Amino acid sequence: MSTLETYGLSVCFVAAIALAVALCMLLYTLVQLLSPLFALDKWDYQRHLSNDAFWEHKIGTRLESESSEKPERPEAEVLTQQRESAFQFLLQTNRHEAAKLLVKVVIFIVVDALLFGSHWLIAKSAHA
Repeated sequence: MSTLETYGLSVCFVAAIALAVALCMLLYTLVQLLSPLFALDKWDYQRHLSNDAFWEHKIGTRLESESSEKPERPEAEVLTQQRESAFQFLLQTNRHEAAKLLVKVVIFIVVDALLFGSHWLIAKSAHA
């Protein structure tokens, strides 16, 4: 086996491993796009489950950034509307991030496939 053939097959081996990882990322990204709730971070999900959890997070964040007194809690209907609106915004952001990641993974797969194909041809021609 020549050095050129060894080089070509080595790059193909690494490219095949990279492709396997990229395909796993692609599948998870598709799940995240189709079901953003499933892929939501545990802490983000928990803080939007109830008005109490949402309010505690909201005033905790506000108290950390400002040195003011504890704000008055709004009525239940208003707080529910704020929580649901924030939750929809969170899901929309999650979908957007998944779409960006999908583009990156597809680009990676295309480049990886080109590397694999070109080095396979190098190894094949070196073998002949």
